[in-house]
Amino acid sequence: MKRFLTGNFSNLAFVIAITILLIAGIFSFVNLTTLINSNTNISQTLLTLAKLEETLTLIVDAETAQRGYVITGDETYLEPYYNAIDPETGVTKHLAELQSLTANKPEQQTRLQDLMPLVDERLRVIKQVVRLRQEAGFESAQDVILSGTGKETMDAIRQIIIEMEMAENDLLLYWSDMSSTYLRNTLIAMTSAALVSVLLLFTSFYFVNREVHERRIAQDELHQLNQELDKRVQERSDELIEVNQKYVRVLDTMLEGCQIIGFDWRYLYVNDVVANQGHVTKDELIGRTMMEVYPGIDETPLFNTLRHCMKERTPARIENQFVYPDGQSGWFELSIEPVAEGLFILSVDITERKRTEEAIQQQLFRLKSLRAIDLAILGTTDLRLTLRTVLDEAKMRLHVDIVQIELFNQSMMMLETIAVTGNHTEKMQSFISRLDDGINGKAALERRTVFVDMIDEDESNDPFLSAIIHEDGRAVYSTPLIVKGNLIGVFNVIFRRPFKASQDWIDFFETLAGQTAMAIDSVKSFEELQRSNLDLALAYDTTIEGWSHALDLRDKETEGHTLRVTQMTLKLARLAGMNSNELVHVRRGALLHDIGKMGIPDNILLKPDKLTSEEWAIMRMHPTYAYELLLPINYLHPALDIPYCHHEKWDGSGYPRGLHGEQIPLSARLFAIVDVWDALRSDRPYRQAWIEDRVIEHIYSLNNTHFDPKAVEIFMQTIKR
Repeated sequence: MKRFLTGNFSNLAFVIAITILLIAGIFSFVNLTTLINSNTNISQTLLTLAKLEETLTLIVDAETAQRGYVITGDETYLEPYYNAIDPETGVTKHLAELQSLTANKPEQQTRLQDLMPLVDERLRVIKQVVRLRQEAGFESAQDVILSGTGKETMDAIRQIIIEMEMAENDLLLYWSDMSSTYLRNTLIAMTSAALVSVLLLFTSFYFVNREVHERRIAQDELHQLNQELDKRVQERSDELIEVNQKYVRVLDTMLEGCQIIGFDWRYLYVNDVVANQGHVTKDELIGRTMMEVYPGIDETPLFNTLRHCMKERTPARIENQFVYPDGQSGWFELSIEPVAEGLFILSVDITERKRTEEAIQQQLFRLKSLRAIDLAILGTTDLRLTLRTVLDEAKMRLHVDIVQIELFNQSMMMLETIAVTGNHTEKMQSFISRLDDGINGKAALERRTVFVDMIDEDESNDPFLSAIIHEDGRAVYSTPLIVKGNLIGVFNVIFRRPFKASQDWIDFFETLAGQTAMAIDSVKSFEELQRSNLDLALAYDTTIEGWSHALDLRDKETEGHTLRVTQMTLKLARLAGMNSNELVHVRRGALLHDIGKMGIPDNILLKPDKLTSEEWAIMRMHPTYAYELLLPINYLHPALDIPYCHHEKWDGSGYPRGLHGEQIPLSARLFAIVDVWDALRSDRPYRQAWIEDRVIEHIYSLNNTHFDPKAVEIFMQTIKR
C-alpha cells in the first residue's frame, strides 16, 4: 500500500512538475511573443517619427525655396521645392509611407487624412507663387506672400504633425514599458517554475528512492529546459540592448540636434549636432549642468520655458536666438518634450532662414520706400513735398543721421542745398559749395558715388567735410543726381559714427538717388509744361480777341457788341452749371460768334436799309461760313457750337440746319437770348434801340418758339440780379 502511495505520489509530483513547466513555458512564450511585438512596434514608432519630421522639413524647405526664388529670381533656389514635389522621394511618398505605418492606428489615420489636403493646398500655393514669379514677376508673387495666403495652412500642418509626434511618443513610452514588464514577468515565471520543479523533485526523491534515477533524468531535462529558456531570455535581452543602441545611433545620425536634460539640468545625452550648434565638444557637455556650460542661461526666456516644461511636464515649441559667449548668435527652432529622464530637446538650426527672412523684409521695406517716392512723384507737383518724402524714406531706410540734397546751378557752377533733414544746424540748411570743391563736387564731376567712411577731423581743406565735422559727422556718402545724362545735383547722407557700407547698401543708396533725380526732373518738366501751356493759351485768346476786334472795326454799328454778349453769356453759363473747362470754350465761341460775317459782302453787311430776301439768304450763310472757317482749327472745335448754332430756334425754324429743342447745344441756346437782348438794346441804321422793358417783353413773347424756356428762366434770373 505504501509503495502504491509512494509511486502514485511520485507520478503525481512528476505530473505536477511537468504541468508547471508547461505552464511556465507557455507563459514565457506568450511574454516573449508580446515582447517581440512590442519591439516591432517600437521600431515602427521610431520610423513613423522620423517620417513625420522629414515630411515637415520637406514642406518648410519648399516654402523657404519659394521665398528665395521670389526675391532673387534664381531658379537654383527651387531645388528644395522640386525635392518636395518629387513623387519618388517627396512629400507624397512620405505621406504614403505614413499611411502604411499608421494603418492600425485609427486616430493617426484620421489626423493623416486631415494633414494630406493641407499639404496639397500648401504645395499648391507655393506652386502658384512660383508660377506668378515666373510669369507675372516679383510684385505679383510678393502680393500673394504679403496677403498671408498659406500661413494658416502651414500652422495647421505643423499642429497636426506635432499631435501625431506626441501620439507616437506616447506609444513609444507605452511599448517600452510593456517590453520591460513582459521581460520581468518572463524572468519571474521561469524562476518560479524552476524553484517549484526542484522542490517537487526533491520531495519525490525523499519519498521514493527507486525513482531517483527517473527524478534525476527529469531534473536534467528540467535543467536543460531552464538553460534553453535562459539562453532565449539572454538573446532577447541582447536584442533589446541592440534596439536601444540602434535608437541611440539613430539619434546620433540625425541632422537635428538631440539632447536629453536631467531634472538637475545636467546633460545626459547629446549628439554631435548639438555640440556643433553650441560651439563646444560633447565632453564639455555630458555630465555638466547648462548653467556651468553657459553661465547666465538660467536668466533667459529660453530657460524660463525649459523650467516650465520640466515642472508642468508639458511640451513646447519655440524659436530662440542664442547668443554665444564670443558675441556671435544663432537662431534655433526647439521642440521640447518631457521624458522619463527629464526633457528631450530637438533643435534645428534656422539661422540661415532667419537671415533670409530679414533680407526679404529689408527688401520689402526698401520697395515700400521706392513705392512711396513713386507715389509722391505721381501724386503732387510740389517739389518740396516730394523731396520731404525722399528725405524721410532715405533717413529711415539708410539709417543715417542727416540727408542733404543739393541742386546744380549751372550758370554759377555751384551746388546749392535745396532740402535737408535730420538734427542739423542752420549752416547745413543753406550750405553752398563750388563744383570743384569737396567730395560732393567730386561725386558730381566724376559722376560716381564718393565716400569717406571715417572722417579725420584735421581734414579742413575740404569745405564740405569741414561743414560735416561742424555737424559732428564722422562719415559721408555722396552720389550724383543724373537725368538723361545731365547733372542736376548731388545726394548726400551723413553719419555721426564711422560707417563702412556694404555693396547692397550702396546699391540702394544709388537707387534712391536715381528716384530723387527723376522726382526733381518730373517737377521741373511739369513746371515748364505749365508755362508752355499758359503761353499757348494766352496766344490763342489774344488771336481770338484780335479776330473779334477786327469784326468790330469792320462794322462800326456793332462795336462793343461782342464783348457785351460774351460777358453776359458767361454769366448764364455759370448759372446753368457749366464747369471751368466748358466756360473757356463758351467764351471763345461767343467772341467768334459772328466770325462768319467776314464772308458777307460789305454792301450787304453794312447796308443801312432792310435787306431783300436775296440779301437775307446771303446773310444767313454766315454761321456756315463760321463753321467752315473754324473747323480746320482743332483747338476751336469745342467752341463751334455758338458760331454755328446761335441762329437756330427752339421750334426748329432757325438756320442754317433747322435744329430744334435740345438738338441745339446749350451754349448756343443761352447765347441766342443774349444776342437778341443786346441787339435790341443797341441802335441800328434801320431802327433805334428799344427800352429795357420792351426788350424783356419781346424775349418773353419768343419763349418756347424762338428760345429754350429753361434758358429764358436763367436769363431772367441774371437780369434781375
